[in-house]
Amino acid sequence: MKIIVVDDEMNALHAFLNEIIEAQSVEYKFYRDDVDAICKYMSQNTVDAAFLDINMPRINGIELAKMLLRINPDLKLVFITGLSDSESDLPELVREHTVGFMYKPYNKSKLSMLVSLIKDKKRVLKAEMFDTFDCFIDGRKIKFSSSKS
Repeated sequence: MKIIVVDDEMNALHAFLNEIIEAQSVEYKFYRDDVDAICKYMSQNTVDAAFLDINMPRINGIELAKMLLRINPDLKLVFITGLSDSESDLPELVREHTVGFMYKPYNKSKLSMLVSLIKDKKRVLKAEMFDTFDCFIDGRKIKFSSSKS
């Protein structure tokens, strides 16, 4: 699994996340609020999830989430905040992709639980080509509009 972490307070976050994420064998990349670098990386790499601070000097995490979802519509989101933000504060598009919130100060068990949830939510595409051609996403058969599809 590959994730990005975007937060303007990198020192404490880096030490904390490094310990947790390595234990769960997750590839990760840290960013400050450099939108161009983040979008460039996202467009060149397959990323499963983004951990985004909501309040950053250059960009709001929710606005960044909207940009990242345009690049990767399957991206899972975890918001990092010191405030009492909740899913009800999010726009619908962002809410649909949100796995949860990490509140500061960080909680090791909460982070481990969120990483496990993201791993569990990875979608699986399966194709069967015996006599007919059938595709399944997470075990559900995809219905094509015509036989040429």
